[in-house]
Amino acid sequence: MTTTTELSGIQKAAILVVTLGADASSDLFKRLSDAEIEELTTEISRLGEVSSNVTKTVLEEFSSLANTRSYILRGGLNYVREVLKK
Repeated sequence: MTTTTELSGIQKAAILVVTLGADASSDLFKRLSDAEIEELTTEISRLGEVSSNVTKTVLEEFSSLANTRSYILRGGLNYVREVLKK
C-alpha cells in the first residue's frame, strides 16, 4: 500500500482499528453488527505492513471527518454553510 487514495473505506477502517489498539478497538466492535465485524476482521487479516505515512494520513482523514460531523451536530447544516462561506 503506497497511498491512501488507493485504499478502500474498509481498508482505511482496518488500519484505524489496528492503530487504535486492542482496548479501543474492542469498544468499537461492541457497536458493530456481526457482518461488519466479520468484514473488518477479514480486512485486518489481509492488511500486511502499513507505512507510517499511510497510517498518519488515515488518522488525519478520520480526525477531519469526526470534526466535520461534530460541527454538523453542534450547529446544523446552516452552521456548516456559514463556515464554508468564510
